[in-house]
Amino acid sequence: MNRYLNSFFITSGVYFIAAFFLFFVFADMLITTPAKEEIVTKISLNSVSIVEPQPVVEPTPEPIVEPQPIIEKPKPVKNKPEKPKKEHKKPVEKVVQKEEVTEVVAAVPPPPKTEPKEEVSAPSINQNQIDTIETKYLAKVRATIEKNKIYPKAAKRLNQTGKVNVNFDILKNGEIRNVKVLGKSSFAKLDEASIELLIKISNFDEIPEELKKSVWNVTIPIDYSIN
Repeated sequence: MNRYLNSFFITSGVYFIAAFFLFFVFADMLITTPAKEEIVTKISLNSVSIVEPQPVVEPTPEPIVEPQPIIEKPKPVKNKPEKPKKEHKKPVEKVVQKEEVTEVVAAVPPPPKTEPKEEVSAPSINQNQIDTIETKYLAKVRATIEKNKIYPKAAKRLNQTGKVNVNFDILKNGEIRNVKVLGKSSFAKLDEASIELLIKISNFDEIPEELKKSVWNVTIPIDYSIN
C-alpha cells in the first residue's frame, strides 16, 4: 500500500515541475519579443500636382422613336353561299265530283181510315137486380161462417147457448177487417168464439162489380144452439 502511495506522489511531482517549466518558458518569450516599428511615409507638397476634374460630357439623348402602329390587314370576309330555300308545295286538293243521287220516293198510300169503335157499355141493371146480387153474396158469407163455426166445448158442456151479432168490413178483394161484437150473448165464451171465427176465415169472395163497392160494412148474426 505504501508502495502505491509513493509512486502516486512521485508521478504527481514530475507533472507539476513540467507544467511549471513550460509556463516559465512561454512567459519569457512573450516579454522578450520586440515591438514592431511604425512605418511613417512622408509626402512632399511640392511634388503633389492638383489635377482639375474634366468637365462631364452629358450624352446626347437619343431621339425617341415612336413605334409605328401595326395596321392589321382586314381579313377577307368569306361570303357563305346561301342555301336555296326549299319551296313547300301546297298539297293539291283533289276535287271529288259528287254524283248527284236522285232519290226515288215511292208514293206511300195513306193509312186506311179507322172508324171509331162504339164502346159497348155494360147493360144497365135496375135496383131489383142489385138487391138480388147483394142477397146472394150475403148468403155465401153466412154459409162460409156456418161452415167454419166451432162450438166451444166448455160452453156446450155447460149448455150455454145464444146469438152473437158480429160486425166487420169486407174490402173489394174480399179481405175481412175491423171485426167487433155489436150484440153480445149472455156468455163470454160464445162472444170470443165469434171473433176468433172471423179472424180464422180472413177472406170471402170478391165483392161483385155490379155492386160498385170498395168497402162493405156487414153485420151477421151467429147462432149457437144445442139440438
